[in-house]
Amino acid sequence: MLFGFEDRVAPPALLPLSWGEAPCLAGLVEEYALPEERLAVKMGLVAGELDALAVGCQAARRLAEKIREEAPGATPRRLAESRGIAVVEERWGIVAGRFFQWGECTGRADRIVLNRWAIEQVTAGIVRWGRPCELAALVAERLPDLILAHELHHSLLAEAEAPPVSPLARELAAHSFARTLGESPCSPLLYDRLVMLATGKIVETAAKREFGREPSR
Repeated sequence: MLFGFEDRVAPPALLPLSWGEAPCLAGLVEEYALPEERLAVKMGLVAGELDALAVGCQAARRLAEKIREEAPGATPRRLAESRGIAVVEERWGIVAGRFFQWGECTGRADRIVLNRWAIEQVTAGIVRWGRPCELAALVAERLPDLILAHELHHSLLAEAEAPPVSPLARELAAHSFARTLGESPCSPLLYDRLVMLATGKIVETAAKREFGREPSR
């Protein structure tokens, strides 16, 4: 779950994000209530593959619902650990001013790494920028579980040896899985938008870097 350039190639810059004026938090939550495949269309990311994206997102939602039925009340961390997947926390920031990453499912299928620096920066920023309120606290506190669930989906697909799909389809499916598993009212794509606002990155640049493609016009 990331947007940025290729691999980390320099020491991370653990500098605070700059939170200035931004759209109303309630308005953003409402905007990102759409399903991920529809958000992709709205953001101009889809180029002739909407049906494939929808199928992937729907399959991810069904998988999350099945897991919730089999293990009601289980957190993403408990689900990961029950499958022998270690959850590790590290701290890395924005590399060379260009790279931001929430977490990663490593080449080893039994390890998920969460970026504690990113989580702390964004959860604190949401509460401060969104003004202390129930909505800001709710949006902030969901972030760690959404990141972990997103990476868990990547791990589950790797274990199942699922057919290869485009980076866009893979990321949107993982977002759909995480959102359904965590019963979040808005897509994890909201958090990428918040980081764009805090770092001054434009949507087109972030979309190209996250999904490895130029946005469709």
